Amino acid sequence: MFLGNILDEKSGISGSYTYRQRGTAIPSFPDLFPDIIQVKSTDDVKPEDCYISFKEGNLFNKRTIGWKWLTLLDTGVDIFIKLSSRCFIDNIKIKQGAGSAVKSVRVLSTGENGDPGVIGRIDAATDSMLAAEQLEISVGVFARDIIIRLDANFSDIIIEDVNILGAVFDKYTLYPMPESTSIDESSLIDMANLERIIISSSASSDTVFAANLLKEKIIENHNIELPVESCSKNVRASANSIFLGKSGEIDIIDSAITETPAKEGYIINSDASAVYIKASDRLGLVYGVETLLSLMNNGQIPKCTIKDTPFMEFRGVHFGLPSREEIPFFKRLVRYCLAPMRINTIFLEFAGGMRFDRHPKISEAWLEGNRKAREGKWPPFPHGHIVASGTILEKSEVAEIVEYARSYGFEIIPEVQSLGHVQYITVAYPEVAETEPSDYDTSNVDLKKEDMPPSKFYKNSYCTMNNKIYSIIFDLIDEIVEVVRPTRYVHMGHDEVYNIGTCPVCSKLDPAELYAMDVNKLYNYLRSKNLGMMIWGDMLQDCTEYKTPPAITKIPKDIILLDFIWYFHPDKDIEDHLLDHGFKVIMGNMYSSHYPRFEARARKKGIIGAEVSVWKQLTEYHLGFEGKIYDFVYSANMMWSSEYRSDLRLCYDHIISKLMPHLRSRLHGEKYPSLSKTRKCMPVSLPGAENCPPIPCGLATAVKKLGNTELKGIPFDLNNIVSVISKAAGGDKYCECVTIPVNLTCDSLIFLHSTAENEKRIPWRNPVQVGVYIIEYRDGTILEVPVEYGGNAGVWNRRYAAPMKHGFYRHQGYVATYLSDAYIQSKTQDGKDITVYGYEWINPDKDKEISKITLKASGNSDSQVILFAITGIRE
Repeated sequence: MFLGNILDEKSGISGSYTYRQRGTAIPSFPDLFPDIIQVKSTDDVKPEDCYISFKEGNLFNKRTIGWKWLTLLDTGVDIFIKLSSRCFIDNIKIKQGAGSAVKSVRVLSTGENGDPGVIGRIDAATDSMLAAEQLEISVGVFARDIIIRLDANFSDIIIEDVNILGAVFDKYTLYPMPESTSIDESSLIDMANLERIIISSSASSDTVFAANLLKEKIIENHNIELPVESCSKNVRASANSIFLGKSGEIDIIDSAITETPAKEGYIINSDASAVYIKASDRLGLVYGVETLLSLMNNGQIPKCTIKDTPFMEFRGVHFGLPSREEIPFFKRLVRYCLAPMRINTIFLEFAGGMRFDRHPKISEAWLEGNRKAREGKWPPFPHGHIVASGTILEKSEVAEIVEYARSYGFEIIPEVQSLGHVQYITVAYPEVAETEPSDYDTSNVDLKKEDMPPSKFYKNSYCTMNNKIYSIIFDLIDEIVEVVRPTRYVHMGHDEVYNIGTCPVCSKLDPAELYAMDVNKLYNYLRSKNLGMMIWGDMLQDCTEYKTPPAITKIPKDIILLDFIWYFHPDKDIEDHLLDHGFKVIMGNMYSSHYPRFEARARKKGIIGAEVSVWKQLTEYHLGFEGKIYDFVYSANMMWSSEYRSDLRLCYDHIISKLMPHLRSRLHGEKYPSLSKTRKCMPVSLPGAENCPPIPCGLATAVKKLGNTELKGIPFDLNNIVSVISKAAGGDKYCECVTIPVNLTCDSLIFLHSTAENEKRIPWRNPVQVGVYIIEYRDGTILEVPVEYGGNAGVWNRRYAAPMKHGFYRHQGYVATYLSDAYIQSKTQDGKDITVYGYEWINPDKDKEISKITLKASGNSDSQVILFAITGIRE
């Protein structure tokens, strides 16, 4: 697999190009700055004789070419490009020379009918020109022959460089991207021939864990059971075996792999008969195992050498304690997502979600506050929806999930919220609360530029001059440290302290001094336990309205700062303020949908990692529709691979879209029937319904021409399309519901659907229901399956996984990326994106026949639900 400029020699792609008058076969070679050959429109030559190879020509070798404006006037020129094989085209970058301008740039590719269709475009505004030095045209489709159409408008066109960015995919999808990979498919080990996993008889517990993990997952993935066998240090080579271990454990591994892998890195060497995996620690062994499992997906292991090393030291996620009911999901998340994605740190927020023996009043207040909030008697209890879903875990349960994550090599860093977000304390102990000033007002908050301050009903912070708070905080630290047993750090919160130095006791004191005093007390207490301290960095940033930034010179420099308010200042590298004062910094709330200039910022001295945060309860559903699982997977490659490039986003999106169905099946805890190798597929014919609201023309044309087709290996009948719209939008003119005869007994149904328009996506709220499938069984029972915008459905003309880039969506930057898959990712004839989502609903009553399904619009919006097809699946 290659990602980058596909004209790079390393891609293995060759080809040639030529120039033609727009929309014709007539040569139109550059006349202002010529290429290496010149062909005039009057020359009697065959078009195929006018092509220039990539290696020889000027266009793709940073040598300027260009046309005089008098030659083109307001027409244009086509650059025909022939690639040696089909590639995934992410985007095309064009560098214009001084004085150059175009009216638009279109990228076209030949379809199955031989006619070129637009697959990407960039247009100038009305009565304007594209005169920028750099032009980038997003594409995101597979193509072999492409045309770059430059539309002229009485200006010279001067091109200094063209890059075609994309991917050349092979059978092996390794993600996150390894540091270096060499694969030779001429030599393969068939999975059916594998006989054993071999480790040293004196193997470390790390090696034993990794070997058993490999054994278990091979059973899960391939239903093949390989015994884990112990051997002497000087065992001889054994065919059809997987050798696993650290340096010095088995001589034959050290002979096959002479290098010592870096911390958390690994090396895999596979030949015609055996596989060798070597690492220096548990995480490296786990990562090596996961890469080998990816190599096995096709049922064969190729001859290969893979070397891998992490880019960032801290690669984290942040979330609250799971509720008791979600502990199994927490474990699946660790096993099937976070560990394979090379995450190594979990920041675990506690608040009042664990029972505190020394302070039962906190537990009582936490339960009461969350109960009254659910009953509507109190405002939402701060972070109650995040931590344990407002319930309480026993210490033994917290210890269980911590040890489970630690068994995979994770570092668990507990977050003990202090100074700010301490309502879980101040409700129980109101006497320690800091009072808000009389002018404290939350009515005019600009949510595009700041987060909503907490409700005045609760006290957000404590008074740092009240010594009682420290006896409480120290007790909480003691109890949490006793359960979690952190190895290096405790995260002490300290963010968004809206009220400090406002109560009668400390109103005349400097807020920066009060902040520093509090930080130093907690720092010294943790030091007495041989633990370091992390805190959020917002209160020290001088780009805020807080009065505490001067404290940055008054606290120890070995405190690690998590900088999260970058999203309020996207045009600035605000971390520089913290770095310049000598602190090490972790990119806090590093959301892949929004974080700008990542590659440069991540390489700054003092930047030691990043973490992705979840501010919702830890459930599959919430992480799914909030886009956080997709964010975990995308961000993982940013944090792991030094080769990550933000200008290859569509390539990564394509890779992740292929991973998502299997990942979802594992996280769900129940295999999706569509993934069964023995599945039986039963397409349902949709009726030719009357009075359906009109379907966007380009969408209908593109989908209907597919007819009876297979998508992701599943057959669908796309000959009829039905749609419904709410009465509020369609009135009596268009139908609000349509009934489809089914008459099937099935394990699941795949609904191919999209919406005609987008719906509101409101942060922190559940997705808007725009429709419902009413499933009616033969016995008369009925079950409803909601269609939720941004959950299991999305708008048709928004590309799958396209970030919601507005700052308002900073915490939830993706929609419809997990609960459904992009079954159709295409383009209209004029280049608009098409996405048709496939949502697989698992039937809870698999042995009951479904007689019919009614699709009904919900709500009062114009988000017309378009149903393209239904296929039933039987395992």
